[in-house]
Amino acid sequence: MIDKLRLLVLKVQWLKPITLVTGLLSLALIAYILIIQAGSTANDYLLLPAVITLLWSAMTFWLLYTFPGVPEKATKATGFFKRIGIHFQRFFYCVLAVIALLATVAIVIFTFRGLSVWLQSYS
Repeated sequence: MIDKLRLLVLKVQWLKPITLVTGLLSLALIAYILIIQAGSTANDYLLLPAVITLLWSAMTFWLLYTFPGVPEKATKATGFFKRIGIHFQRFFYCVLAVIALLATVAIVIFTFRGLSVWLQSYS
């Protein structure tokens, strides 16, 4: 599982600057709406899509940053302690992959609920 995730992440490394810029723009929009236009409701309709965009950008950037470092599987020619170290590292990445899966499911649920509220309120 983590090997396929590693290969996928290595193929789409070009997305890293795009997700960073998208996340920073959505964060700037959130800050603008909440801080600069604190008393106004003129741009409130942009707040929920900006939060959803920030969540997806952060998740994508975290995946692109974390999973290229997954070590290759240990071979039998590798020393005993080196194999143990590789197994521990791969176990850590498996735990991170499960956390990423759970976080992605939570973001998908939040996206559906948030967009349904947004569409009901502002359409």
